Amino acid sequence: MNNPITIRCHESNHDQKSVIMGGAILMIMLFHSGVLRFGEIGVDIFLFLSGYGLFFSLERNSKKTVFYRKRLLRILPTYLIVAVPYFIVHSNSVSEFLLRLSTLSVLTKGDLGGWWFIGIILVCYLIAPFLYNILSRKNLCFWGLVIYIPLSILVARKFYTTEIMIYRMPSFFCGMIYASLGFSLPCTIKGKGLINKVPSTFISIFTCLGILILLYYAIDRFWTYRHLMMCICSVPLVLSISVIMSNLTGYIRKIFVFLGGITLELYMVHEYIAQCIAEKYLSIYNIGTQISTLSTTCVGIALAVTLAILLNHIISILNTNILLCHKKK
Repeated sequence: MNNPITIRCHESNHDQKSVIMGGAILMIMLFHSGVLRFGEIGVDIFLFLSGYGLFFSLERNSKKTVFYRKRLLRILPTYLIVAVPYFIVHSNSVSEFLLRLSTLSVLTKGDLGGWWFIGIILVCYLIAPFLYNILSRKNLCFWGLVIYIPLSILVARKFYTTEIMIYRMPSFFCGMIYASLGFSLPCTIKGKGLINKVPSTFISIFTCLGILILLYYAIDRFWTYRHLMMCICSVPLVLSISVIMSNLTGYIRKIFVFLGGITLELYMVHEYIAQCIAEKYLSIYNIGTQISTLSTTCVGIALAVTLAILLNHIISILNTNILLCHKKK
C-alpha cells in the first residue's frame, strides 16, 4: 500500500514546479528591466525544470509523435503570433526576417535581439526523447554531461556566437538526470515537515564544481564564463529555492503558481513589448532615476501579465480548434 504522505507530496510536486517557474520568470523580467543583474539565471532554472518535467512526461507516454505534437503546440503558436509581426517590422530583408524568426541569427551573428531562448528549448525538445531512452537504460547521460562541459568551453571559445546557447543546455540535461535518479522537488506537507529531502550528494557535487570553476577563472574573466557558472549553480539553486518556496502559503503561493502557468507568454511579451511601452510613456514624466526605474519595472510587469493572460486565452482557443480538426481527420 502506498504511503499517503508520499502520494500527497508527489501530487504537490507539479504545483511546486509551477511555484519555482513563477519565481524564475519574475527574475528574468527583473533582469530585462535592468533591476536584477543576475536575474538571467532564471533561464537556467527554467531549463532545469523543463528537463525535469519532460522526463516524467515521457515516462507517462514515450511516443515521440505525441511528445513532439504537444511541445510544438505549446511553443510555436505563442511564438509565431508575437514574433512574426515583430520581426516583419524590425527586419530589413526577407533573409534577415527568416534568420531571426528561426533564431539561426543567434548562431550565425550572435544576434540576441529577439527570443533566442526559443531556439534552445526547441533543440532540447528535439533531443529529449533520445536522452530519456538513454537514461531509462543506463545512467550514461551524467558522464556525457561531464564530457560536455569542458567540450562546450572549447567550442564556445572558437565560435563565440554559440556561447549563450551551448553553455545553457547542460541545465536541461541536469533536470532530466535529476528526474531519472528518482529525486523529487522538496515539498512541505502541513504537520509533517519537509518530505523528499534535497539529495545532499547531488547538490554537493554541483556546488563544488561551481566553486572550482569560479576559482579557476579569475574574477576579471567571470563575465565571459558566467553562463556556464550559472548553469552549474542552477542545480543547487533550484533545490534551495524549492525548500524556501515550499513554505509559501495563501495568495503569495497562488500568485507564483499563476505566473508559473504563463511563463512562455510572459517571456514573449515582456521585454520587447510591455517594457518598451512602459519606458516610452513613463519617460515623459520628470522624476528621479530610481523612482523612474521602479515605476517602469512595475508597470512593465503589470502590462506583461495582462498581455500574457490575453495571449494565453487566444492560444488556448487556437490549440483547441487545431486538436478538433486533427480528431476529425
